[in-house]
Amino acid sequence: MNWLWISLAGFVVLLVVGFLVLRNRLRGLARRCRRRVLDRLDEESILLLEPAANCLGVRSRGPGHLRGNGCWALTAAGIHFEFWVGAATLELPLNRITGLRVADSFQGVSKGLPVVIVGFTDPAGTADETAWIFADHKTVVSELEDLLS
Repeated sequence: MNWLWISLAGFVVLLVVGFLVLRNRLRGLARRCRRRVLDRLDEESILLLEPAANCLGVRSRGPGHLRGNGCWALTAAGIHFEFWVGAATLELPLNRITGLRVADSFQGVSKGLPVVIVGFTDPAGTADETAWIFADHKTVVSELEDLLS
């Protein structure tokens, strides 16, 4: 009987340690990505910085397109998004942004939080959309609306 409790306690300890290691690793990824964005953009030009935005992909690239967390920055020139992992970035110049809306999901992905969907035209002039989930979507929408008006 005692071996059962000892095994259970060991399992719980392993879970807690694993969670703490994962949390610290994610925080490190977020910090490094934030630093890359600040180094790439003029810090003075950043109007809003969301270091932990969740990108739900680009509609034209389909549901299998690269999605994930990253650092999202809004400047007077447009939106810059850089994934925490890898070298992938997404640049949306302000003059190519065509719309903004908030929805419950994007391409069938729903995480129980509001999704900010940004419409834009690609370099060839084709309409497309991308979407993000933010901790504070209302501030993001307000800042974007101010810039687009």
